[in-house]
Amino acid sequence: MSIKILFDPLDEDAFEYGYQSNTLFFTSHIYFDIFPDYAKASVAIIGVPDFPALSEGVAPTYIANDIRKELYKMSFSMKEQSIVDLGNLRPGPTSEDTYRRLTEVVELLSDKGTLSIIIGKSQVYTLGQIKGLSHNSDLLNILIADAVMDMDTSLEATVEQSWLDHTLTHFAPKISEVVHLAHQSHLVNPEHTLTFDRLNFNQLRLGEIKSNTIIAEPYLRDAHVLSFDLQSLIGTEFKALKELRPFGLSPMEAVQLCWYAGHSQHLQTAGFYGYEQANDDGLSASIVATMIWYLIDARNYRIDDASFADSSNFRKFTFSFTDTEHITFYRSLKTGRWWFEVLADDMPTQYIACDLQDYQDASNGDIPTRYMRALLRLAE
Repeated sequence: MSIKILFDPLDEDAFEYGYQSNTLFFTSHIYFDIFPDYAKASVAIIGVPDFPALSEGVAPTYIANDIRKELYKMSFSMKEQSIVDLGNLRPGPTSEDTYRRLTEVVELLSDKGTLSIIIGKSQVYTLGQIKGLSHNSDLLNILIADAVMDMDTSLEATVEQSWLDHTLTHFAPKISEVVHLAHQSHLVNPEHTLTFDRLNFNQLRLGEIKSNTIIAEPYLRDAHVLSFDLQSLIGTEFKALKELRPFGLSPMEAVQLCWYAGHSQHLQTAGFYGYEQANDDGLSASIVATMIWYLIDARNYRIDDASFADSSNFRKFTFSFTDTEHITFYRSLKTGRWWFEVLADDMPTQYIACDLQDYQDASNGDIPTRYMRALLRLAE
């Protein structure tokens, strides 16, 4: 089946004329009249409907169109990136039908080696991202940026408030790790953070990231799925939100996280959710577009420094804690980035991205928390 039937083209007249010739508007293949050839594309941009279920007599709306208008104004120097815009995903008769359509598209694109970038209002579309990759034999690393943890299981909870709990329950056999970034402790049910601890998943609170943004880089380096809820941004600097909050990521910090994500050799799908057009002060759409731009741009600078079979690419360090327990670290001679090795029964050797602090902890005789959690996850 051709996925063209799942999409509506964009209205070319809705875009401003006068874009410079070196902008993404002219250097991307956008679905206006001819459906793009996505087979060899590096990146595919997809708009998903604001309301996933089709309403009779009501035309679907797409916040992605506002983000596109800003994104396609931006200069394009990414010569190694071939970018297509597949248009807007048509809603199905039910929400489940729409999520299923997104799943089919993400799966097809991932099989082609194409990064899918999803732009929508509801973070529930993350389920389509995850399911689209779940056909692969590899376990998934999922990274979520959000001010809250959407794990409410009460009878009153909406799907937007409970989708993460659904993910942990229904996709458990396909998940290696879920990392939650930028949540604010006073907004999160303590039981939800305890659930992450029990599952040996990692989490970085907002304060930890603001103190040192680069601590998130190893988690983003290993991510296959990125789901970025814009509610994680600070309301004083990003207005296009359903609920403004006095604390959150700055736009600069959000862009930095996207830059790290774009360097990942593993990332296959990224979603940006939560933009509220009615509350935009004229800058918010441009901020989201900039986040996406830097994620794509970073792909130009990716370096395959994780070929562990070639020992000439690394310096290797081993620390012994007991006669039977030791940790081996690898430091790339190309980039200076770090990994450690995790050995588990009946499983291939795992190489987990880490940082200098993990190495220093081990050198001081302390087993790094990141290592212990990875070992316990693999041993389950």
